Amino acid sequence: MLTNLVDSIPDFEERSGQIKMASAVEKALKKGEHLAVEAPCGVGKTFAYLLPAIEHAIKNETRVVICTANIALQEQIISKDLPALKNAVKEPFRYELIKGIGNYLCLDRFEDLNSGTNRATFDRSEKAEWKKIVRWAE
Repeated sequence: MLTNLVDSIPDFEERSGQIKMASAVEKALKKGEHLAVEAPCGVGKTFAYLLPAIEHAIKNETRVVICTANIALQEQIISKDLPALKNAVKEPFRYELIKGIGNYLCLDRFEDLNSGTNRATFDRSEKAEWKKIVRWAE
């Protein structure tokens, strides 16, 4: 799995902890089990979970969601790690960046507020923002 990356990604360094983690991720995905891993910096955690997740998604024709705790890691994955893996993995796969929950509209709540059945009140500035949201949602 990870050994294929040595020839495909410049400066890729295979690490024993990374291989162990990737095997555990692969096994958990196959069994449909949860897995929690704690590892220090420098292990190569990102590739250790991304590659098995990509292979799982390709093999099972499904999607995998990777959720990060911070924007810096999100940017690293989307701008560096996934493009490198895209070049290294033989089978084609797609990936998308989905920004945090604050960037999406809940249609149920929107309809509730927009229908007037909800008794929400807005001050002047909130009304202006609400009008923008309604235009955007349409």
